[in-house]
Amino acid sequence: MRPPWSMVIFTVLAGLGQGLLVMLILEQWGSFSSQAPATDSLAFLGPSMLAFGLLFAGLISAFFHLGRPSRAWRSASQWRTSWLSREIIVMPVVLGFTFVHGLQGVLGLPEIFGSLWKVVAPLALVACLAMWICTAMIYGCLKFLQEWSTPWTPAAFILFGLTGGALFFGLSRTLLPVEGLLVSKPLIGLLLLISLAVKALIFKRNAGLRPKSTLRSATGIPGNVRQVSMGIMGGSFNTREFFHGVSLGLMRQLRPTVLMLAFVLPMVMLFVLPLTPLTAGFIALVHLLGMVAERWLFFAQANHPQNLYYQRIS
Repeated sequence: MRPPWSMVIFTVLAGLGQGLLVMLILEQWGSFSSQAPATDSLAFLGPSMLAFGLLFAGLISAFFHLGRPSRAWRSASQWRTSWLSREIIVMPVVLGFTFVHGLQGVLGLPEIFGSLWKVVAPLALVACLAMWICTAMIYGCLKFLQEWSTPWTPAAFILFGLTGGALFFGLSRTLLPVEGLLVSKPLIGLLLLISLAVKALIFKRNAGLRPKSTLRSATGIPGNVRQVSMGIMGGSFNTREFFHGVSLGLMRQLRPTVLMLAFVLPMVMLFVLPLTPLTAGFIALVHLLGMVAERWLFFAQANHPQNLYYQRIS
């Protein structure tokens, strides 16, 4: 498939924002129970603002994918059957929870929002999980795309979002250090290691996939069918929208690049480099670039069955 950059940016930024909100909630629960210094509302203001900014930037990016943005509201009308409609309904809910979380830092956590947030937080976690599932199933429900039609698709969206959220939350602590955090280096390193293993397994699985359709089954012609022409002289919608146009050699080189940028390098730098605002920003940038490459490859690796006809011979 041809990766749409608006969707690449949306899924990466929104996933990071959701993961950051989840880590904020988990950290806050820990501080409530232990009465650690992390109950200071200012300790959560920066990360919650960052989470809201990531989600909002992802939402703006998604509008560039619409043919007529003025009619975007109509896309929520098919919630009974469409995962896209469900995602559009859930996303404002997640944004609302993130905004309320940010209010804690402005108005004061213990005095005003402490008891209320204990009730609201589980709902926010459910909303984040629901949005991950809705986003992933937009692609996972397409059974004719074998690379997407697998339980690994929603699992990867959730895992990578949690990993990025934990990494960004941990790096944000370099600007406002707090003792006794639950989201610590060992947890971030474990999530990066699991994400690395899962993505490597997905790459291995996709490399072994073979098209279920053949020229023989598509045409119903018995015997050995050999295609000698694409059937059209120039490009068309099919050749532009369902194929990325990148060479197989470059695609193979992108796989280890994704693993290195998104998971290996951030994990090594997290434990080797002294955490300062400069190094924290660099680690976050490397992981973000790796996730953009990962999501681009997620779209590009999906091999539409029509490419048997339009792309193999040209």
